[in-house]
Amino acid sequence: KRLVKTDMDITMQPDEKMQWMQKAKLGMFIHWGLYAGPGKGEWYMENKGIRPDEYRKLAYPESGNDYFDAKNFDADKWVNLAKKMGAKYMNMVTQHHDGYALFESKYMNAFTSKQTHNRDFVKDMWKRAAKLV
Repeated sequence: KRLVKTDMDITMQPDEKMQWMQKAKLGMFIHWGLYAGPGKGEWYMENKGIRPDEYRKLAYPESGNDYFDAKNFDADKWVNLAKKMGAKYMNMVTQHHDGYALFESKYMNAFTSKQTHNRDFVKDMWKRAAKLV
């Protein structure tokens, strides 16, 4: 049995929560963001050495073929896929290290999908997933 302990002010999850996750066995993790525009992985900005100000341009049509238009985002399809595959949970990475948030933020310096696409993708996903619970 795991011991719950605190190290550097970080508390481990209680054993019963970890047991639930282990018993669930199958879940869906969704990594999706600006890097999907050019069809690259989440480390695209870093691996290509793209400056943040240049990378942010992917959120706008002026970036051309690499534009992250998000037109094919369909929360229902992702939720239905998770259900069909028997996933017990879904985890959407809501903000990757590139700084682009898939949700609305109250912070004025945030770079979000609400600003660039007038959408809160996390809220959309949550609404669809909550219907299944």
